[in-house]
Amino acid sequence: MRLLWTFVLCAVLAAGLAPASLSAEEPMLTSTEVATLPYGTSICGISTLDPTGPKPFRARLLGVLRNTIGPGHDWIAAELDGATNPVVAGGQSGSPMYIDRDGVSYKVGTLSYGDSWEKNPVCYLTPIHEVLAVGDGASQGTTPATPMSVSLTARRLLPENDSLRIMLDGPSTSGVAAVGDVMPVTPGSVLGVQLAWGDFDITSYGTVSHVNGSQIHMFGHPFMQLGPAEYRLVPAKVLTVVQRYSSSYILAAPIYGAAPVGIITQDRETAISGILGAEPENAIPVEISMITSRGEQKSFKFHSIADPTFAPRIIGIGITTALQAYSREVGDMTVFLSGKVEVDGVGDIEFSDSFSSISGGGPFGSSPFSLVRDKTDSVLSNRFSKAKIKKVSVSAKVFDEYRKLSIDSASLERPNANPGETVKLRVTLSQPLKDSKTIALDIPLPSDLQFGVGKIIIGGAEAVNGIEGREGSTVNLTSLVESLNQKRRPDAVYVYIVLPPSRVGSPAVTTPVPLQVGDIAGEVLRTSKRLSSNVEEYEIVVRDFQVTGKQEVELKIGASGVKPPGHP
Repeated sequence: MRLLWTFVLCAVLAAGLAPASLSAEEPMLTSTEVATLPYGTSICGISTLDPTGPKPFRARLLGVLRNTIGPGHDWIAAELDGATNPVVAGGQSGSPMYIDRDGVSYKVGTLSYGDSWEKNPVCYLTPIHEVLAVGDGASQGTTPATPMSVSLTARRLLPENDSLRIMLDGPSTSGVAAVGDVMPVTPGSVLGVQLAWGDFDITSYGTVSHVNGSQIHMFGHPFMQLGPAEYRLVPAKVLTVVQRYSSSYILAAPIYGAAPVGIITQDRETAISGILGAEPENAIPVEISMITSRGEQKSFKFHSIADPTFAPRIIGIGITTALQAYSREVGDMTVFLSGKVEVDGVGDIEFSDSFSSISGGGPFGSSPFSLVRDKTDSVLSNRFSKAKIKKVSVSAKVFDEYRKLSIDSASLERPNANPGETVKLRVTLSQPLKDSKTIALDIPLPSDLQFGVGKIIIGGAEAVNGIEGREGSTVNLTSLVESLNQKRRPDAVYVYIVLPPSRVGSPAVTTPVPLQVGDIAGEVLRTSKRLSSNVEEYEIVVRDFQVTGKQEVELKIGASGVKPPGHP
């Protein structure tokens, strides 16, 4: 069994449209009343199956199936007339269906379901009173698995049992928005329902069932079954019906340059419903800037719905899709990614990471997706207070080669030193198929150190993060946002020094230290944390290289037994 809607990833730009509205004063029959009608009673429907707009089609009544998808949820079974509608096509969901009695046309339901591999076009109608009940949020239920189209990127990123993939799995189509005139919003016309829009789109297409002033009802079945929702409604152009043996579907695209016509506010078992003329208020803007391996500057923008369940995955897929469009799929490659999640009223989550693959190892895959998804999911799904993400922005740099430096060795020129002296650290970093690089760093020791044994840890961001851990506890949204920040860079060597105790502590402070460090020239940042943990840290940026590995060396203060003048 399948729902009759199709899904397309494409680009959309929006401009103006004033939707038409119709009166709700239409005669209607309940499923109980339909059940009393003779077998074979003629039914007339309205669907849009080509660019010319809504057209009538014929069907005959087979009967009413009671409590088919739950208590109180009936289906009206009908068989389409092959001459006017040869197949049950995805995208026809919501097509209004009418029965004539004594010269009066009664609305009885919406064409909403069909079977795959059917030889005769049998369809199932959602009774009209169940469709209209969604306007006040009266209906709930369980979402069945539904074939929809999905990009190859999303197929790789989402596991087989992921709810978003289940809903998106099906016939795949992509391309630019269609050019055409915007038609009035009437029963039988097709609209796009969007989870994401802009340079990255997730748009499903279905048919308008009923319009009452500014209220609109569609589909006759659930979309994502989120209950309260905020999807974007856009005008669409139907191009044709793709007829297939397994499941046919309407091929449609948003109309280029057309503004949204409204929003969907309820997504329930028997229909989706919303408001014409409104626009989403909580959508999350996403911006991507990129330098490709050929040095080209690229930028992309899109919006995602703000739903805590699906927004993190939609944003992650959109960003990863952009990266994969401009990086190689086979062979060595490296991507450096940094970004920021702006949380309203709380602060920003900053993050950075790098991803790579070696020849034969496949693409970098789900790593960028997981990074962005996890950050946004932690905020939107937090249990402290309702959070709103104002914006997600990322910047990336892509290389068509494996750019990694591994920390192979580290040593001190002298393992023993006195307070106030300078110790010299030498670090060797190896890289595949190329010469090693060296770092030579002078480390001045505080003059107020007590004698004892310290430790110097040299590592990449991941290694040092694991050693230091997180200070404090997550007790509210503010502390959660702070805990999600990633301050250390993936393209830097960190020298993390745990000193013996000082007699007098000093506040944490970060200062730039410009100097030449071995083969790597650049600015070194020195951070003193002696007030809380007697730690000093140096950040040495080796731009455009991943840094991995960890080495430790022991530092003995006053081990020679000779105290410098003035030291207690």
